[in-house]
Amino acid sequence: MTALSLHRPTAPDPAGTSAARHLITPGSRTHRALLASALIGGLLFNATIWIAGAVRPGYDALRQPMSALSLGPGGWVQMINFIVFGVVLIGFALALRATLAPGRGATWAPVLQAVAGLSMIIAGVFAQDPSAGYPAGVVHPAAATMHGMVHLIATFVSLPATVAFLLVLASRLAAEPGWRGWATWLRGTAILMMALLAAFGFAMATPHGPAGLFEKAATIVVTIAGTALLTRVLARGGRLTR
Repeated sequence: MTALSLHRPTAPDPAGTSAARHLITPGSRTHRALLASALIGGLLFNATIWIAGAVRPGYDALRQPMSALSLGPGGWVQMINFIVFGVVLIGFALALRATLAPGRGATWAPVLQAVAGLSMIIAGVFAQDPSAGYPAGVVHPAAATMHGMVHLIATFVSLPATVAFLLVLASRLAAEPGWRGWATWLRGTAILMMALLAAFGFAMATPHGPAGLFEKAATIVVTIAGTALLTRVLARGGRLTR
């Protein structure tokens, strides 16, 4: 036997995931805990927004964006809400890697979700500038401040990343038996989210427009789809197939 024959080439790993996907064992307690945290975290994120908005003096949930809750007395609640949800999304990205690998979307779906999570953390650390009359009595700055600009950039990154995530995940589910209807649902959710965000942008430029309504509706439609999807995945032990 020659020295050359001792070094046989290993089989290629088409997904490039053999090491990374075993950082969290599919179906393990950690895997299922991260998926459950994502499910609960999405519901708590939305609940916190609506509860904080209802008790905050001068805040109009239908007109003001959720980021405005980071301003004024009690603004720390929404800042923590952003940060915690961002951490939960990054944990979900790790769990999603274990669920999808190997196969289509096993790399990009978790990456896009992690990008959205990191953007949420940044949005929580850097609050938006006062705008649209909130907080009451606070003068809108003539030019965007550094922290306001960072918050705006983080938001602009997070939202397209979420839309892209839905489309990538839908592409994977379309190829999975028993999940093709879910792929259609996710694509529809992505389209609806884009439409609602476009309406949000137009409403923000209109005095007294219902910008907050459109933004929160976009968040809710994604939360509904995500909650249903995670419930089914958890029922299957964290996998797409039983």
